[in-house]
Amino acid sequence: MKKIIILLLMPVLAFSQIEKGRKMIGGNIGFYNDKIQRTFSFQPQFGYFLSSKFVVGTGVVLRTSKIKFASPQTNSTTFSITPFMRYYVTTKKVNPFIQFGGVFIPTQTEGIMRFPNRTALNLGVGNTLFLNKNVALDFTVNYNYWLKGRLNNGISSGIGLQIFW
Repeated sequence: MKKIIILLLMPVLAFSQIEKGRKMIGGNIGFYNDKIQRTFSFQPQFGYFLSSKFVVGTGVVLRTSKIKFASPQTNSTTFSITPFMRYYVTTKKVNPFIQFGGVFIPTQTEGIMRFPNRTALNLGVGNTLFLNKNVALDFTVNYNYWLKGRLNNGISSGIGLQIFW
C-alpha cells in the first residue's frame, strides 16, 4: 500500500517546480540564421514565478555573428539584455509554454563601424522537460521582430538547461 501511495504522489512531489514563489536559473545556447548573418549565442537567465505557471525574468546574451556575404569577412560580438515572460500550459513532466520577450542591444563600436541601439520583440513556443525534481531541458523556437536597428526579422531556436528551486 505504501508503494502505491508513493507512486501516486511522485508526480506531485517531483514536478511541482512551476508554482508561485519558485525561481529558475539556467541558460540557453542558440542558433540564428537569416539571409545576411549566421549567429551563435549563449544566454544565462534568471526567472521568478509570480503565480503558478507564470514566470518573468531576464537574461543577458553573448552573441557572435558572421556576416555571410561580406568581403572581407566580417565577424561581430554583441552583448544584449533579454527580458521575458513565460506561461506554462501544464504542470507535468513535459511542460509546453508560450513566451513573449524582448532584446535590447546597446550601442557598440567595432573597428570603424558604429552600430546604434537595436531593439526587438520575440514571440515563441517551447517545451520544458524535467529530468528530475529540479533540473529541466528547455527547447524553444522564437520569431524575432526587429523594431529598431535594421536587422532582418526571423526565426531563432535554442536549447537550454534550467534549475528550479
